[in-house]
Amino acid sequence: MTTRLIVIVFEGLEDAQNALDDLKGIEREGQIEIDDFAIIKKDPDGKVYVHNTTPSGAKKGAVAGGLLGLILAGVFFPIAGIAIGAAGGALIGKSVQLGIDKNFVNEVVENLKPGTSALFITGERGAADVAIRVMDPYKGTVYHTNLDEEVADQLRQALKSSEQPR
Repeated sequence: MTTRLIVIVFEGLEDAQNALDDLKGIEREGQIEIDDFAIIKKDPDGKVYVHNTTPSGAKKGAVAGGLLGLILAGVFFPIAGIAIGAAGGALIGKSVQLGIDKNFVNEVVENLKPGTSALFITGERGAADVAIRVMDPYKGTVYHTNLDEEVADQLRQALKSSEQPR
């Protein structure tokens, strides 16, 4: 199965979080499956905030990194070595699992206007029509997707037709 990647840029600072909350609601109902997500917000002053989960790949990477840090730090700074190794391992595990290019993420961040947010979401299965209906109240732009073109166009239409910001 192909992992779907969708990146949506929203006009509001909290819209990415609100959209994710709505998507998680239909996930609890078993209609879609979210593998991972990240929310990036750029406040009115231009400061960037990132919120994401730690998927199983990152957890495995953190454990492996922690062990590597312990071995490398050995006698010198064992606790710092474990912490640094675990953090590095989590990042490596997350990057490998998602396969999202760091430069692409930086490009999205650079293109965010102050007061906006972006939602990165990955998944392998789900009812696209239900997910698109959930996105209808939001106003945003599909920045990137690997969805079938017809489904991507339906999502774009839903995000354009939004009349009420949340």
